[in-house]
Amino acid sequence: MTNSPIPRTDTPPKIPARFSIEQSLLEGWRGMINSFLPFFAVLCIYWLCTALMALPGLAIFAAQLVKYTLPWYLYGFLIFAQLISGFIFAPILQMGLLRVSLRVLDGETPTPADLTKCWRYFWQFLVASFIMRTIRLPAYFCFIFPGIWIDLSFRFYEYLIVDRGMGPIESFRASNEITKGQMIRVLLTELILLVVTALGGLVFLIGAVPAYMVVSLARASMYRQILKSTLMEQTRLLDEELEVKAFDEKLRMRSAQSVTEQEVCEPLHHSEGERAGQGELIKDSGISINVAEHAKEKETLERN
Repeated sequence: MTNSPIPRTDTPPKIPARFSIEQSLLEGWRGMINSFLPFFAVLCIYWLCTALMALPGLAIFAAQLVKYTLPWYLYGFLIFAQLISGFIFAPILQMGLLRVSLRVLDGETPTPADLTKCWRYFWQFLVASFIMRTIRLPAYFCFIFPGIWIDLSFRFYEYLIVDRGMGPIESFRASNEITKGQMIRVLLTELILLVVTALGGLVFLIGAVPAYMVVSLARASMYRQILKSTLMEQTRLLDEELEVKAFDEKLRMRSAQSVTEQEVCEPLHHSEGERAGQGELIKDSGISINVAEHAKEKETLERN
């Protein structure tokens, strides 16, 4: 008789979907419709600032194109302005645009001042962006797939810095945690958003602006959904762990109580046994005495 193999039961549990692609696209569309004018005003200011920051580099490029030699002081000033705009103002504006997307998604009205309200996270954002660019390039040289994994795994580190105020390493860890088991869905969503951007670009500026708004808001919605689902899962697991600990503590207290009752009852049973033994001895002594007295009376009667 052959023994049938025992089925494996240690397979890891399937991680449920933490966000809905349809809901992300729908919230992106609704946010664009409801807040088009204020969002468009903020985007115009953002694009204007971006164009101004690119002027020093364009001036150097134009001078080289026409073979004009810039004075050393003007060339140094343009290089300095380009570095300042690229390493200071660009990250602040980028964080501000993420904040605007989150505010629109929450039903609030964005303002141009939102573009500069995340300056307190400047160093976290700058260091995290530098780390991301440093590890991304070598990863894409390793058969592309490691680079794709890094992009998907750390997709939301910028949102976590702006929305939760996390540090660089903490934001990478949190992004990796919330995207576990969701890589395929995140990749599919990004491909759909890429198609939306391409379709919007086919309609020139008329469709590019709404498409940009929808993509930004849909990506922010994806972040909010996946973060909320992860926090709910962790809360549920924490409640289950607390229940297990409470149950173990209750069993331990019951065990300790039963041991205490046994220790208390054993001397009582022992003393009762001693008392019962003494009662038997007394009882036996009484019987012996009665028998002896009865024998004496019988002997006296026989003599008489």
